[in-house]
Amino acid sequence: MKTDTKERLLHLIETDKGEMNEKSAKAAYDELMRIAGEFFETEGDGRLSVESGKRDLLVTFTVRAKRVKNFTSL
Repeated sequence: MKTDTKERLLHLIETDKGEMNEKSAKAAYDELMRIAGEFFETEGDGRLSVESGKRDLLVTFTVRAKRVKNFTSL
């Protein structure tokens, strides 16, 4: 009985995560590009990937950069 409950809960957790809709994906992408632009001189478009695992999500953001924008002390 406990195993059935555990398996049902794991299934609920896995299926309840849902997919990221287009509007949310665009908002996340835009924000990540803005943040990357603060620290790097970016080149081209970035890439956002959200993959469902068994119990969690793997979120990957990749962007090419020409250089690092280092902070200087005044």
